[in-house]
Amino acid sequence: MSIFAVVALLTLLVGAAPVLVAVGLVVDGVRGRGQLPSVRLWAFAVQFLALDVVAVVAAAGLWICFRPFGRLRGDASLAWHGRFQWWWTGQVMDAARRCLGLRFVVAGPNTVGSATAGPGARGPLVVLGRHCSSGDALLPLLLFGHQQRMHLRYVIARGLAWDPALDLFGHRLRNHFVDRETAGLHDLLAVGRLARGMADNDAAVIFPEGQFFTVARHRQAMDRMRHDDPARAARLAGLAHLLAPLPGGVLALLGAAPPQTDVVVVGHIGFERYSTLADVWRNLPFTEPVVVQTWRFAAEQLPKSRRQRMEWLDQRWLDLDQWIAESAAAGVSSDRSPGRAGSGPGGRRNASWLLRPRRRPDGT
Repeated sequence: MSIFAVVALLTLLVGAAPVLVAVGLVVDGVRGRGQLPSVRLWAFAVQFLALDVVAVVAAAGLWICFRPFGRLRGDASLAWHGRFQWWWTGQVMDAARRCLGLRFVVAGPNTVGSATAGPGARGPLVVLGRHCSSGDALLPLLLFGHQQRMHLRYVIARGLAWDPALDLFGHRLRNHFVDRETAGLHDLLAVGRLARGMADNDAAVIFPEGQFFTVARHRQAMDRMRHDDPARAARLAGLAHLLAPLPGGVLALLGAAPPQTDVVVVGHIGFERYSTLADVWRNLPFTEPVVVQTWRFAAEQLPKSRRQRMEWLDQRWLDLDQWIAESAAAGVSSDRSPGRAGSGPGGRRNASWLLRPRRRPDGT
């Protein structure tokens, strides 16, 4: 989608607001939806598109500041792009909270504290996230970027480049866009380059499942694995809520990252019902907070060989799957620490805390 299409759509949504809101009220009334999901979705769409326009204007301003001097890819330019990305993420989450009722309960006030050195030691990190909704793609940006002011390097699905803001900032910052259908060796090499030279304030983010979980995709992936790798299929037979992790990108990041790099696994429950726009409309507003839990593994805990790392990744995913099942069965909510519901992937786990946009874990 071009910026012109975004502006046109935003103009339509704002200009036709009386009609669209009236229609939304009628539809919600007929469906007996007193929480007005149609109106909420309209309000969020307006704010999201407005933020997209702001992002494009900011990108143009940064281009004017840095491109004429050949420094668009320089450290100063990347720092300013990163700062805007942090702000933009916070604004999107604020809009989702106001319009959609999205809230988070997150495990651990010291999410990026080193597993061995304690709070205050930050990165570098490789972040492995569960992926079942477009919303959870922003979780690492919220946790490690907006909250902790770390610079993130994403492995991003090429399909997300339809959004002008993500397209402009995603390509200028240190990210790599992957097409799942054509991914090959050149992508693995590019993903590995993301992790090279990471410093204490850097984190590389990847979603090992590669796509949203569905029962059909899970069945197809396991059938294919039984044919290609029966031993691994047997090892991962217990997965019920997650797709089997694709090891290539994770192994490429770990192989190229500095030796002191820790790994953080980000799990969550609550986004499962919001995989598509239709799902969002049917289930709005969020009546329960999205529960997020992180587990950090020190570099010294990570195996060294490729085979051992693949087995380690599989075990983390099995543990995460178990945590999801136990947390859902226990009815985890905002007044219950997710740590009580299941052990999860191991590593260091912290107490529960309520994530508030624009507020750091230390209260500043």
